Amino acid sequence: MEINTTLPVGWQSEFSLTESIYTMFEKELWTDVNFILKTKEDRVEVKAHRLVLAARSPVFQAMFYGRMATNGKVTIEDISPDTFKLFLRYLYIDDEEINEESAWHVIEVAHKYQVGFLVNRCADVLSSSITVDNACETLQCAVFYNLKTLKKITLGFIDDNAAKVLETPEFMELPNETLTLILSGDTFKVDEMKIIEKMVEWASKKCTEQGIELNGINMRKILGDTFFHLRLPTLSLSDFTEHVGKAGFLTEKEELAIYRHMGSPSSQNGVCTSIIPRVPRRCYYDLITKHLSYYASAKTLTTTITINCFKYMFLTGINYEANITQSSDIDGSNLSVFKATISIPRLNINLIYEKNGEGSTTKCIKFENSIPLTMKNGPYEMILQVTWMNDHKAKYPSSSYVQGESLSVDSNAKDVCSFTYNDKFRFIKGLRFLRPSNRKNV
Repeated sequence: MEINTTLPVGWQSEFSLTESIYTMFEKELWTDVNFILKTKEDRVEVKAHRLVLAARSPVFQAMFYGRMATNGKVTIEDISPDTFKLFLRYLYIDDEEINEESAWHVIEVAHKYQVGFLVNRCADVLSSSITVDNACETLQCAVFYNLKTLKKITLGFIDDNAAKVLETPEFMELPNETLTLILSGDTFKVDEMKIIEKMVEWASKKCTEQGIELNGINMRKILGDTFFHLRLPTLSLSDFTEHVGKAGFLTEKEELAIYRHMGSPSSQNGVCTSIIPRVPRRCYYDLITKHLSYYASAKTLTTTITINCFKYMFLTGINYEANITQSSDIDGSNLSVFKATISIPRLNINLIYEKNGEGSTTKCIKFENSIPLTMKNGPYEMILQVTWMNDHKAKYPSSSYVQGESLSVDSNAKDVCSFTYNDKFRFIKGLRFLRPSNRKNV
């Protein structure tokens, strides 16, 4: 927000309430508290208004109006002057923009002074700026400040980019508790041997830093709870023998228990928290169909499918058939413009989407919010009604496969679900899901 550099007589009548209050801060008008920010190189004084700050922060309220109220001077040694000034600007100007760079600095100060709305705004900025390089730092921030939404979003990103995140230098700097959080997820999909190698590297680094003898027993102690989230029984027999058995991580009894589990999965492994192989978080279930040569045409078409769930999951979208042509001889590009109504009666869900795209390959409608589905409450009927815009009619396959011929399936989610058509119009080509990570308290 821009403020005039001069203050003519009667300036108050020209400004909004926000502009007037910020002008008081910027021009140091009628201030009644001085913050002394000390750094190694400098000493900076920042003036402000106790009433404004107390109205925005319970910490400032107690500081200025509590039983142990200060005398109007506050010394701060753990915050840089630039960051503190930026923080105060946000308190005076509610709609001030926060970018990624400033969010990292401001969130720490906002948390210290319990300015919840500002902590959440910073978290929102960070959640939309996650990359492979900063994912670990973002997760650690979410864990440290107990930001549940940011933690959930960041873990989802890490799961989707697990192999790349695992190789970043930042991953090696994570504390034990955060490593445990990541590895406890079923959806952190990386080859288990790669994870074990990285954990050995992490533990070796810690042992060296602490001057501890480098051996299997000490590395296991350094790993702590993280060790029990290594899914040792999912390794091949040769990998387990060569890379784990000989490393000295396990007692003879534990090693024997895992060998027995490999031979008979119903037996107890005695060591690992989970023996389930890691799986991709994002999964799909597509039906590959063979089109017949005859068509029908219509402006509005309705189709239904039945979704059968085998596990708890989240439905995130559908793939639809875009290989549909105009029923007349004119250009059919407008058929990519349509309105779709998606209903799941059992869940009282009704969604409306309008698509304005190009191309003729299979495309996707992504749901704004994931839809939880369970085996207990299923099966689910999904009804899709498609209306083409601009008064055009669609020419579509009235049957998508030869009678009696089974449909082929392309899927990494056969353990999660299946779906079947209930009629001949086959606009839905596939489903998109998210598997739950099964992490605790996330």
